[in-house]
Amino acid sequence: MKVTKLYTKKQYTCKKCDGQVYYGQITDDTGKTITTDGSTPNGKFGKESNVLSGAVDVKDKTKFHECYLSNLQQKFRDATNLYQEERPIINNMPDVSQGNTEVLSEFLIEANNFYQRASPTASKFCGGGATAKDVHITLMGMMHDYFAYKIAHIK
Repeated sequence: MKVTKLYTKKQYTCKKCDGQVYYGQITDDTGKTITTDGSTPNGKFGKESNVLSGAVDVKDKTKFHECYLSNLQQKFRDATNLYQEERPIINNMPDVSQGNTEVLSEFLIEANNFYQRASPTASKFCGGGATAKDVHITLMGMMHDYFAYKIAHIK
C-alpha cells in the first residue's frame, strides 16, 4: 500500500491530533489504483469517488498520517479482497521504436490539424484578455481530451 499522488493542494487539519494532512490516492505495491468497489475509477472527486484515498503527512508526502493508518489499512484489505476490474493501459502515442515513422507522421499531421482547427474555439473560451500561453494550455487540454476520446472509442 502506497500513496501515488496527492489530489488536494489544500491542507486539512487532523481531527485527532490537530496536525496538517493532505489526501492522496492509494495504490498497491505495483502502482495499480485500488477502488473501494472493485470497478474502474469513476473519475469523480470527493465523496463520490470510488478510488481509495487516505490522509498523508504534510511534512513527508510519501508517508501516511498515523492517526488514520489502521483504519486505512483495513479499508485497503477490504478493497483488495474484492475482485479489482482489469484496467486497460491506454497509450495513445504512436510506437516509433521500430523506426515506424509513417505512424508518427500521421499522428503529427492529425495533431497539427486539430490544433489549428480548435484554436478559434479555445480563444473564444479563454476570453479577450487571454495570453497566447492561456490559449495554448487550453488547446493542449482539448487535444488531450480529443485523443483520449478517440482511443477510447476505437475498440
